[in-house]
Amino acid sequence: MSDEIDTNAKNSNMIYPTNMGKDDIIIFDTTLRDGEQSEGCGMKPSEKERIARALIKANVNVIEAGFPTSTDRDFANVKKTADMCSTQGSPAVAGLSITTLDSVVRTYEAIDSAFMPCMHIFCATSPIHMEKKLKKSPSEVYDMVVSSVAKAKSIMNKGYIEFSAEDATRTEPDFLCSIVEAAIDAGASVINLPDTVGFATMREFSNMIKNVQDNVKNIDKAVLSVHCHNDNGLALANTLNAIELGVKQIETTASGIGERAGNLPLHLLVFQLISYKMQYNKKICLDQKQVGPLTYLVSEIVGIPIPPKEPVIGSRVMMHGAGIHWDGARKNKLTYEPFDQKDFGVYVTDMAELGPRCGKAGVQTCLEQIGYSLDDSHIKKTTERVKFYADAIKSVSLETLKAIVDCEITADGPFVFSDAQYGRDSKVARATVSIFKTFNGDKTVISETSEGDGTVNAICKAINKATGIDAKLEKHNTKALGKGSDTVGYVEVKVMFNGDGYTYTGKGMDFDLNIASAKAYVNAINQIVNK
Repeated sequence: MSDEIDTNAKNSNMIYPTNMGKDDIIIFDTTLRDGEQSEGCGMKPSEKERIARALIKANVNVIEAGFPTSTDRDFANVKKTADMCSTQGSPAVAGLSITTLDSVVRTYEAIDSAFMPCMHIFCATSPIHMEKKLKKSPSEVYDMVVSSVAKAKSIMNKGYIEFSAEDATRTEPDFLCSIVEAAIDAGASVINLPDTVGFATMREFSNMIKNVQDNVKNIDKAVLSVHCHNDNGLALANTLNAIELGVKQIETTASGIGERAGNLPLHLLVFQLISYKMQYNKKICLDQKQVGPLTYLVSEIVGIPIPPKEPVIGSRVMMHGAGIHWDGARKNKLTYEPFDQKDFGVYVTDMAELGPRCGKAGVQTCLEQIGYSLDDSHIKKTTERVKFYADAIKSVSLETLKAIVDCEITADGPFVFSDAQYGRDSKVARATVSIFKTFNGDKTVISETSEGDGTVNAICKAINKATGIDAKLEKHNTKALGKGSDTVGYVEVKVMFNGDGYTYTGKGMDFDLNIASAKAYVNAINQIVNK
């Protein structure tokens, strides 16, 4: 950490996170905020905490933990992350705020326990956003930005302020420069220029940055940041152009999740800066070996699989189809495999499998490879379940190990699936489900019967009756874990709770897909109860 880093927002506009050198690229991760805004990527509090811990372990410089004023639950999630980052050397913790003064005050309440809080104030500045969304004139938007940044400056006794000109790439150049200059004068020490809808070409994006650098008189008092969406496939290219133009902070998400086509994926940025360090001549403090585990964790939690041919982290990136390639790689890997995925914490599923005689040490090693840190009792329970499944399907891959942990080890709540009997005649399906309910230490068995259009529908309705939860199955995805005929069924469901309108993800596994579906549905019901 540089001795020149100032942790007091009142003393200096130039503020840097304390877990980095002053000359490093700042990696601002917004997985927990912009990433969660992606359709179907909602996360429960325990999942957000797991991701926050993985981000801390990876040593990202800034964690944007959420939008504290959006809901009470998001406020609590942001505050929890801030509490986790309360010591020097922790990542800075950002909370997103609109320009109302109440929002600024409430956001600071959520982040002030962090050692380095970051007040991230945003306001749309493009003509279409100001006119159609905000219904404000440019002068009104200008005043809103200045007053909110000044308010943040007045109440923050530590940390710093970031201002984002939402839809910067479609903002009038002169207005963008004037509002950026005003935000810096009011106290912002980071200026973020987002390509909010991923619409800018490489030339347009570069020209916008140069315009701000050349025409904002006080730009030397702030750090420039970019936030690139990937709607036109240019998020990485635009970001690399920005770095070459001297932009210091880059905003990313793990696995590239985010609104619409998503954000710049963290793994692509890290790969470029590490692998082409001579070209970019930039340093980062991030632990590159945590990139793989972090990406796998986020993918598993939000239920979006990593494509097998995804650059850098895909499970089949280093697989060859041509004989010439196989021959060259056999003689020297560098002929057709110019980098080692292990350098980025990537352990391909086929590289590690656990058999029926595996031990705790082997299971723990594999858990660490996929980003899980479990206590001794959970490792012991996981080992027992791995042996159970390996007896039937011969070996347990890392993918199956993840499923075991998510479905049977870390899943908790008052309801535990016990048994289901089901069948159908020519017109209707019927199911009887038995569930254990634990309350104040007492365990009872509840059995209910229901009918439905299909077997899974009948099972879900019976579970609703047994638990007393008014929920509805929205999505039902299945896949086989294992090889050939030696497989176990894995089910992931999306369940809508009519009580709050939120969607919850449940996971289950069993040799019988209908039973796996029942377990997944109960898993989702427990999340509703625990929310």
